[in-house]
Amino acid sequence: MKKCKTCVHWMTDGSTIDGQCTRYPPTPVVMQEPELRMGRMVMTVRMNSYFPRTREEIVCGEWKGNIPTA
Repeated sequence: MKKCKTCVHWMTDGSTIDGQCTRYPPTPVVMQEPELRMGRMVMTVRMNSYFPRTREEIVCGEWKGNIPTA
């Protein structure tokens, strides 16, 4: 069975069974956070991007093995 843990697009630091799928570019995420500035509450907009978190046993259907080539 082709699973994330054997895919070239899956990255993990090895400390957990979770990793990140890097098959496509990261997904941009916009977050609004309340912040106290000069005694007033204002909304701060922050933008970040994340790769989807996956578990090593998941199968996505776009698997590409990480078999070394000579």
